[in-house]
Amino acid sequence: MNELGVVGFGHIGTYIRDMEVSKKFYMDVLGFHVLYECLHEYSGNKLCFLQNQNCVVELVQFKNHEERQDGIFDHLTIEVKDIKKAKEYLEGRGIVFESEIKLDPQLGENGMYYVMFRGPDGEHLQITETF
Repeated sequence: MNELGVVGFGHIGTYIRDMEVSKKFYMDVLGFHVLYECLHEYSGNKLCFLQNQNCVVELVQFKNHEERQDGIFDHLTIEVKDIKKAKEYLEGRGIVFESEIKLDPQLGENGMYYVMFRGPDGEHLQITETF
């Protein structure tokens, strides 16, 4: 049953200390290649999305090298066909979202809609629709 409209995992985001060291590791050791990278205009953080086959990793280096209290794994992303329908479906199943759907024109090839919520153990989960 795929009422949510899942098309696959979007990406896994992780916090890192040094973008160049992490990029080198993912590319040279694990065989990933850079999809795109940017200096995120809203947060000032450096972002780099790397891909190997259907696996996508988002590396996030904080502008001020802040220390995270909840680990280096930040969120699991599920790509959906229609984010509005998916959000309505999840709300109907008791999910409370942390915000409304947001559009970030810097992510993906042409932008990405996303919204965050929490899993049963407090883990960050995200649904996205890219275009």
